[in-house]
Amino acid sequence: MKLQFAIWITAAIAMVCSSLSAVAGQYGPDGSPSGRILRGGPCEYASYEGEARIVSIAPADATESGGRPCLVVKFAFIPDRPVAEGPFRADKFYTLYRGDGSPPEKAFLEERGIAVGSSVRGVMKVIVKGTCTPVLFEFPGF
Repeated sequence: MKLQFAIWITAAIAMVCSSLSAVAGQYGPDGSPSGRILRGGPCEYASYEGEARIVSIAPADATESGGRPCLVVKFAFIPDRPVAEGPFRADKFYTLYRGDGSPPEKAFLEERGIAVGSSVRGVMKVIVKGTCTPVLFEFPGF
């Protein structure tokens, strides 16, 4: 009897938790239902155009690159206007990823003329509402 009760309680808790997580995250970045699960949403961001100045390029370790010959590219973001909100720090270096979330390979960087000291135009998005990723970057062609 005790075992049946424990199994029933465990199943009930699992059902409630899965229902809550499914309901809580089905909103897009703009707060509208999107049909995809977004953890921490709905969230709002302020956008800042600017440039990413490449400060270092080094080989990625095998665990970060999935065994591919990838590179870790660090950049400083210089916004065109002062950042009024959020967790952005001008003294922090950020890591550059491709649009699919993977670290770039040498050919990817060469095709786009990315090297230490070069700059890439982009948009930084700083969270102003919600608990999603605090700072995001968008770069055309990535």
